Amino acid sequence: MTVTELVPQQSTVLVDARDTCLRATWHPTDHVVVLSHWREGVCASTFRLAGADITRMATFLVGVLGDQAATTEAAAVPGPAPANVLVRSRAWLERWRARLTNA
Repeated sequence: MTVTELVPQQSTVLVDARDTCLRATWHPTDHVVVLSHWREGVCASTFRLAGADITRMATFLVGVLGDQAATTEAAAVPGPAPANVLVRSRAWLERWRARLTNA
């Protein structure tokens, strides 16, 4: 008999202008983030981010966020304070790095 351990998953879903979805799910047992691309309620593809790839992707996104924040600030578009978003994003990245280091 196989014993299956139920582990609460952390995930988020993003929907773009074409109504396609990108779901990111953290699988702590496997230490991977699974990215799944959904179209019309059907999973079209998946990609498993593991180890250093998670850090590379997070670093890339934080860098882009910094560029976006600078552009947003220059355009004076109302919204969340760019510095606050950047600080939270950097803290998130540091937590991921700590998880990978301790894994």
